[in-house]
Amino acid sequence: MIKTTFYRILLCLFIALPAVGFSQTFKIFKGDTINRIDAKGKKQGVWKKYYKSDKLYFTGTFKDDVKTGLFVYYYENGRVMGKYNFFDTGKRCVFEGFYESDSLKSKGFYLDEKKDSMWTFYYENGTLSSTGKYILDKEEGPWKSFYDNGIPLETTQYKAGKKEGPIKNYYPDGKVKMETQLKGGDFDGLSRFYHENGKVAQEGIYRNGLRDSTWSHYTDAGSIEYLEFYSKGVLLRTEEQKK
Repeated sequence: MIKTTFYRILLCLFIALPAVGFSQTFKIFKGDTINRIDAKGKKQGVWKKYYKSDKLYFTGTFKDDVKTGLFVYYYENGRVMGKYNFFDTGKRCVFEGFYESDSLKSKGFYLDEKKDSMWTFYYENGTLSSTGKYILDKEEGPWKSFYDNGIPLETTQYKAGKKEGPIKNYYPDGKVKMETQLKGGDFDGLSRFYHENGKVAQEGIYRNGLRDSTWSHYTDAGSIEYLEFYSKGVLLRTEEQKK
């Protein structure tokens, strides 16, 4: 009698499974109910992913298949790799990335999973590495980069992800190393390169990334050392200057 009743209960459960057993899926890991997909195939609630070592890779919350609130990603050693705070129905998020030493590596915004608006990047010692603006994953407008001691390394302009307009490079002591113009990412126009003492080392014209016309080379004392004559990147001749 008891055995018959048990089989009847088991049969009822089996019959009921097609109705309710497959309306959603989920996983139970380390006591947590995670990674739930509802009857409409949409992610819901807390989701977690793990490394092969069972160390946590990320955790975050979905609502109707949309990321919402804080998502945290981890290095395999358990330290935080990055924090994404989603808002505007998952379209936008505030991001902070970290080195394994826990120091801040970068921060900025995402729009539709692409870098957007102002971003800043840091060296592991905490000093600023670079800063500038993105528009949908492409650099735009003025950008600045720095040596790890805070001294400027480069100032430049971007247009649709390519360097465009004036650019300056600096020596570690802050003196100008090079200044030129860029067009479509290539040098274009008058360019000057400097000795470390601030004197001009060489100057001439670039056209579409190629040296052209006359280039003058100077000693670190400021006197002309020799001239070079180019045509569309081809060196035609060199002319030594009498001392």
